[in-house]
Amino acid sequence: MALLKRTPEQNAAFERCVGFLAEMIEKYSGKVEFPVLPADSKTSWDSLSNPSSQTNSIEPLTDEMAA
Repeated sequence: MALLKRTPEQNAAFERCVGFLAEMIEKYSGKVEFPVLPADSKTSWDSLSNPSSQTNSIEPLTDEMAA
């Protein structure tokens, strides 16, 4: 993958973004707890990644829905 040239404005925005993320990681590190689902939960990752456990309810997109 070739490296793309960035403008000084893009570099500054990138550095601000990385700085913000670093501050948030430092601020909330160890303070945020993620909920853990029980192994027999209906919404476990196994059921989410297994399409056979889900009903196929894909509906066609109509013009009204797209508007």
